Amino acid sequence: MDLELGLDAIGDRTRTLGERLREDLGQLPDVSTHDLGTHRCAIVTAKVAGRSAGDVAAALGRASINVSTTVAGHNPLDTEQRGIHPLVRFSPHYYNTEAEIDRAVAAVAELASPARHP
Repeated sequence: MDLELGLDAIGDRTRTLGERLREDLGQLPDVSTHDLGTHRCAIVTAKVAGRSAGDVAAALGRASINVSTTVAGHNPLDTEQRGIHPLVRFSPHYYNTEAEIDRAVAAVAELASPARHP
């Protein structure tokens, strides 16, 4: 059973993966992350300049990378005050590997490449 790992270990693992993903995505040109707070969870929201969130999510899905998108109604404060939606939403779990995080970042880097969208 997954809970045998313990909720603290599961939480630590997901936060670590989320932070790694957030940092790596944030290093990519034309990719921005939008998560606020001192203590952030594993959920990572990002935007690829010049690409719609739906297009990015669809392309990642074709690469077997599961993501979702946010819409304005999911967080009205961000929409009204920061004007950032829609975004691609990554949700790493404790069972994801570092290699999977790397693969997701590489796929986003390819999508953000200027050669992919003039």
